[in-house]
Amino acid sequence: MFGSIGLPELIILAVLGFALFGIIRAIRRGNGLILLGLAAGAIVGFLLRPSITLVGQLPLGVVLTRGATLKGLDVMLKPFAETSFNYIIVGALIGLGAGIAISRIGRSTPQAPSTITSISEATDHPVVGDVFRYCSKCGAALTASANFCGSCGNKVS
Repeated sequence: MFGSIGLPELIILAVLGFALFGIIRAIRRGNGLILLGLAAGAIVGFLLRPSITLVGQLPLGVVLTRGATLKGLDVMLKPFAETSFNYIIVGALIGLGAGIAISRIGRSTPQAPSTITSISEATDHPVVGDVFRYCSKCGAALTASANFCGSCGNKVS
């Protein structure tokens, strides 16, 4: 159909493209280690799939279809295709677990505190210079640029 690339290979390339897009998007969101572990595990599982005497390793299209596309005498290779597919799944699951573990370790590692340059950075209270600002009528905390109290509407001097 497309030279040496058939429909199964095009579908596989499309799925891999979407997976790569998802991985890049997840990395930007902070979940990249989980997806990266999943993809790396699947790739390692594919590379470590069993080899058949006189045939070698089965192609990706045959493995992903679990041998459903095999015809004639090649049908005898279906158990090997199923086993190879299982290697990919197990590798992906191990990679997923490793990605989750690494991402949790990374999140639980305490980070060094940043340098605090003013009292407003150290507290949740609004500050002008080094003085806290509160409404003289209701006592609500005020922002440094507030002209009116957000709670009672009192004009702030």
